[in-house]
Amino acid sequence: THLVVYTESKLTEQTTPTVVFQLSDTVSVASDVSFADLDLDLTQVGGMVYWQAPDVSELVTSYRVTFATLLGANDTNNGTLVNALAENHTVSQSSWDLGTSLGTVSMPAPLQLAVSPDTGLYGFTHLLVFASSSRAEQQTPRAFLIADSSSSVTGVSFIDRDLDAGQLGETASWIPALQGHYVSHYVLYLARDASGSDKSQLGEAVMVGTNDLVVPSETASEGREYLVVYTRSSLVEQ
Repeated sequence: THLVVYTESKLTEQTTPTVVFQLSDTVSVASDVSFADLDLDLTQVGGMVYWQAPDVSELVTSYRVTFATLLGANDTNNGTLVNALAENHTVSQSSWDLGTSLGTVSMPAPLQLAVSPDTGLYGFTHLLVFASSSRAEQQTPRAFLIADSSSSVTGVSFIDRDLDAGQLGETASWIPALQGHYVSHYVLYLARDASGSDKSQLGEAVMVGTNDLVVPSETASEGREYLVVYTRSSLVEQ
């Protein structure tokens, strides 16, 4: 609790210190971390990471955000895991397998960091926010459990009623994504295979809530034999 300074001669060290200083242990941990994954593909993320400054933030010069996975995550008896998997817990850095650093925000600046679309998770489960002073980075970051969004339509239906070879015409329909809370639009393409190779867009993007699109008669297929529907968020198309 205190820092003391003793003087020493060739014979002995004094028994009463000449300087006594009461220590103040500064704890500065970010709080209220949030992240909405607007990349709609499984195992990929994208969006904005936000957090709040600690109560004592005068000494914080920067924050670093990184991916991580809790060590021993497959051990169901790990009590630390149970607590850490809840959002916004703090667990010592030694308990984490650290992954890619997503970036550093130097103060003063807004407490946020952009994660680019199509950023691979590679099995990592959490975001960690580290605070740093001019001397060192903290060893106990704030942790946030990532919810990886995956939003794809199903049941795409289309019966071509244009009777000319190489031309299409009719209404295409689909069943909306089950986990579609981040979906803003659907985009319909003609493609050469089910994975969307060499795709060509049909019409305009359709706002969520509408699950069909009219393909005008005499639409040229140009050798593309598949209709594929992609979901789009406010950030990116899947």
